[in-house]
Amino acid sequence: MRNLLREPMAALLRARNPHGLNVRCGSYYDTVMTNGILGNREEFVKALNSSATPAAGYFNPSQSFFADLMESFGQKFFGWAGDPLAADFANSMLGVDHPMRIIAHSQGTLTVANAVRHYGKSARGSTFVMKSPALSYYSASRAIQGRGGTMDWRQPYGDIANIEHLRAES
Repeated sequence: MRNLLREPMAALLRARNPHGLNVRCGSYYDTVMTNGILGNREEFVKALNSSATPAAGYFNPSQSFFADLMESFGQKFFGWAGDPLAADFANSMLGVDHPMRIIAHSQGTLTVANAVRHYGKSARGSTFVMKSPALSYYSASRAIQGRGGTMDWRQPYGDIANIEHLRAES
């Protein structure tokens, strides 16, 4: 596996780690990807490297299924009380002065939405591809579109997090 932290032309991987890595990935790329629970670094790197355009990645390593699930639960229901991943994601995007395409998968949708909603990540002009039922359409759109971004809602299993929306359509 390539060490992508030393090969920024392949893709810049920003990994949350105990060594305080501080690389601002958004300044050099137009696309940033996030991963979901049970994140596998090798698979994430493959996704970055297969992107049609050069993409940076915000990688959240898995601790275990239960730990990832609890972290996601905290982000979903208590993000307003503090979300370290969202704060770090927003901080990694400081100084970005151009619209971006942010592709968020699974737990990454919670991270990205909370970064916009609670930590001032600018959404203006950016497109957010949300690939997870972790958030309802309403909750995600309120965060993204409410701050001037465009949301691309891609739910392979339908909007299962939004029971009220489903009930209203029937």
